[in-house]
Amino acid sequence: MDKKTFNDLYSEVQEMTGDTNTTTLTYIKKWINQGQRLFNAASKRYFLREEKKANLVASQQYYQLPVDCIRVKNVKVDTTAEPRPVYEVQSEEEWDRMNMYSSTATDPTHFFIRGRNEIGLYPVPSTAYTSGLIISYEKGELSMSQADFTTGTVTVTNGDATITHSAAGFTALMVGRYFQVTDGSEGYFYKVASYTDTSTLELENVYQGSSGGAKAFRIGESSQIPDEFHESLIDYALYRYYLSKKDSGSAGEFKALFDSAIERCKENYSAKTSSAIIHSNKITNNNFYQIDSVT
Repeated sequence: MDKKTFNDLYSEVQEMTGDTNTTTLTYIKKWINQGQRLFNAASKRYFLREEKKANLVASQQYYQLPVDCIRVKNVKVDTTAEPRPVYEVQSEEEWDRMNMYSSTATDPTHFFIRGRNEIGLYPVPSTAYTSGLIISYEKGELSMSQADFTTGTVTVTNGDATITHSAAGFTALMVGRYFQVTDGSEGYFYKVASYTDTSTLELENVYQGSSGGAKAFRIGESSQIPDEFHESLIDYALYRYYLSKKDSGSAGEFKALFDSAIERCKENYSAKTSSAIIHSNKITNNNFYQIDSVT
């Protein structure tokens, strides 16, 4: 499998350098996260684009962007089951001129990004619509920090998304991490979708391996960059490690590997699909929070 957990990444860097110093490990973890941020920025996050909906509120002009939004890609309104594009106003001066006189309409036609976390609509919506505002955006990533959780065993069932822990060891913070059975019977990674209680988690997909209990497992953090490029985060950490050791030759070799991976990623993920037919994006129906209108 190409996917690596955060634990895999820093352990491999330690193994390759032979350096198990605690202080060095702190830097290795920092470098892996820095490499992830640089990789995402350089590859323009093609693989981290997401769409979310929010309710349009009558007479409310400004709405808060999703908390994980790095940059808005496009905006649509949906008041008749036929989403229509809303066009960006990039100049603050132009936005201010447009808003010199109040105007309301069923369908806003323009939007403006105010500061880092607000989007304004013009004309101001005159009618409330459930899930009427749709934003497509580049999604940011949180820094990874946790070692794999491997304590106890789990019970899994083929065709079922529920996993049960033997000793009530699950936590709500495991949502969004990846689950893998490690007894050799099935090696796929499954994203954790939700937390029920300390004994039960739900996966995003049903488990495809053989049913059984007392199975060894792990739950770990993993980068959202495509699995086949996870090795590049090791390359970046090794580049920084050897740079710190004044070994410019080794540092340059690993930096070249990292840069090459970014270019390959751009080529592979410049389109949203490998098909010649463009399909509509799946929309996540998670409302993002709204703020009161600003007058």
